[in-house]
Amino acid sequence: MANSLNIAVSLAAVIGGQSYPLAAQNTIVPAGSGAAKSNVLVATSATAIYAANSLGSGILASYVVIVNLDPTNYIDVSLENTAIVTPQVVQPGGILVLSPGAGAIWAKANTAACEVSVLALPV
Repeated sequence: MANSLNIAVSLAAVIGGQSYPLAAQNTIVPAGSGAAKSNVLVATSATAIYAANSLGSGILASYVVIVNLDPTNYIDVSLENTAIVTPQVVQPGGILVLSPGAGAIWAKANTAACEVSVLALPV
């Protein structure tokens, strides 16, 4: 399908013999045709990894996908510029999907600078 974002999640936790499965999938067709993708080096201090105008012409991203490319260090991701208020932790090799609206996204590496890949899509 052209101009689409396909999201599929499948996981199951087994705790004390009890299974807790979760499976979901969705295909989203963006309203616009533009997207913005870049690799960003995240420092151990707050680093802006996405700005609301990344898609240009006043188009806001409805979805921003962040992939931690570092094999050993996690990153904290937040909508606040210190990246320590309500952070989402993205483990090494982990993926995070956010819907930031008009806000910027900030990240902070835990012990050493990490490279992340950021994809912003309008919907």
